[in-house]
Amino acid sequence: MIAEQIRIGTMGNFSYVFADQEGGEGMVVDPAHDVEVILEVLKKHRINLSRIVITHHHLDHLNMAMPLKARTGATIWAHEETARMGAGNVVIDGKLAE
Repeated sequence: MIAEQIRIGTMGNFSYVFADQEGGEGMVVDPAHDVEVILEVLKKHRINLSRIVITHHHLDHLNMAMPLKARTGATIWAHEETARMGAGNVVIDGKLAE
């Protein structure tokens, strides 16, 4: 299993990358500030990103989730209140939020 914590940005935000194995399917939790840094970690481990998980609705995470989704095709998973901020782009309980 791969579990990597990434410190990103001047405020020291943390994002996390998890995967079942090198070259396997994975997810990013709370992407922040710099999509390129996250993409480098995914590339290093050859991870196929399938999900982006937002644990709380701070805009830095949702704002980075959208371009990460655009670059990888991953789905964004979030709480219902967070999903309202990203309507049409976020999944709640397996269904696209409106």
